[in-house]
Amino acid sequence: YTGEIHFIQQNFSAALEAYQQAIEIDPDFAPAYLGRAQANRAIESAAGSHRANRPDDIQETLQVFLKDIQQAVDLDPAYFPARLELAAGYIRLGEVELALEQLEAVEEILPASAQSLALRAQIEILQDQSAAALQSAQEALKKDKGYLPAYRILGRAALLNQKPGLAVEHLKTYLDYEQKDAEAWLWYGQALYGSSRYSQSVSALDTALGLDTELVEAYTTRGMVYIELEEGQKAVNDFLVVFHEQPKSFNSSLNLGRGLLAAGRFVAARDQLSASQRLAQADEELAQVFYHRALANEALEDHFSALKDWQALVDLPEQAANEMWLQAARSALRPTATPSKTPAPTK
Repeated sequence: YTGEIHFIQQNFSAALEAYQQAIEIDPDFAPAYLGRAQANRAIESAAGSHRANRPDDIQETLQVFLKDIQQAVDLDPAYFPARLELAAGYIRLGEVELALEQLEAVEEILPASAQSLALRAQIEILQDQSAAALQSAQEALKKDKGYLPAYRILGRAALLNQKPGLAVEHLKTYLDYEQKDAEAWLWYGQALYGSSRYSQSVSALDTALGLDTELVEAYTTRGMVYIELEEGQKAVNDFLVVFHEQPKSFNSSLNLGRGLLAAGRFVAARDQLSASQRLAQADEELAQVFYHRALANEALEDHFSALKDWQALVDLPEQAANEMWLQAARSALRPTATPSKTPAPTK
């Protein structure tokens, strides 16, 4: 229990030493292995840059962590705190079936807790069951309003369910206490963007990137925000970071084209959007190319090329483009229509 005291006091090195001594005294004492795993994880987190939990970053650390947790479960299969930690570790690795196996072993015997419900919500997100994840996360918070991870996962689930206001509310609560979670700052920035709170979104995304400069998704979202703020060159700068990481991605190529369009660099925008067309694999992607390239061509007063893009847009299956784009295309294609001014780029 000395290790637990040190852990509560956040003296993780002393806790680790105490747990190690407990294992040397009694190698069959399951809680000591759980404690050693948690102490090692806390030390790693304190020493690191609080990067987002991407599998390529955490594989090695998690394998050490999971080895101790698995040992605790092997020694005491009814030691449910270890099973829940094991489930959490598998979730971070994206091992859905292994995580479910541990979670269901606990749920067969114990009533649902805030921790188990929050873990189930994370699993449901990995299974692309965002509506179920939102419900599980809300139930977790009802069980224990003081369980901080429930706010994090509820915010994430709300964002995936296109409820940015709900996401903002719960992620803000979480970040008031956990200020070094880069991934949570990313989600918070995305939720603020979805709520049209653009300046606050930039601030949140700046914080995320300050904690993890390799958080590519944050550059993408911040670029989108800069387009809304009519700061096109800043958008280009962010989209270039993503494009250099993902040069064969349709979205990264298209976004760069959109940024160039917003920056008034119309020739470069047209060229980039044409390159994006070669990467498109769906009618919806082609619709994005045709719409934005038509805007670039109109800005260049290349009305013939613009009309070709407008026509290509309306020739796609109707569901490929949103109604606003189709209305713009039909208006441009009317025989009596005069070339329209370039509309502001849309989300």
